[in-house]
Amino acid sequence: MKNLKVILALLGFSLTSSFQLAFALNGPPKLFIDKGACPFECCTYREWTVEKDTELYDSIDGKKIIGIAKKGSQIRGITGEVHTVPLEIKDNDGNKIYLLTYQGEGVWKVWDNGAVKTSVGQNWDGDPRPKSTWWVQVKLSTGIIGWTNKTGNFGNMDACG
Repeated sequence: MKNLKVILALLGFSLTSSFQLAFALNGPPKLFIDKGACPFECCTYREWTVEKDTELYDSIDGKKIIGIAKKGSQIRGITGEVHTVPLEIKDNDGNKIYLLTYQGEGVWKVWDNGAVKTSVGQNWDGDPRPKSTWWVQVKLSTGIIGWTNKTGNFGNMDACG
């Protein structure tokens, strides 16, 4: 019985290590979803102003319109998700990394050697940007809660100004 436990433990370790190695070697997922992200410097979820009528959907990538945030009204920014197609680049040391989510002030969330790393200072040339979509969940004064990716339609999202 003792030998069986040792064998099962080694097998479990081997499978876990193999899975982690395969995941690291294959790179990041095709679509990285950063739940709760607010993707710019001083970005904050709070009371926002609606600058353009905006349809709200029942879910991310939803088809069912459940409400409209009307121009001139106030809404509550609740949370968000940034959906990113990771962008492979080389840093100034020649290491291959994948850009995931911009966090503001030259700081990124990146995929590096099989792990997500946060608050990585930019040490690469140029200003490459991965393809991404920022979905936000908002609440209307009527209590309706919905999603949109039309984040440019809202003001007061920047706590710094």
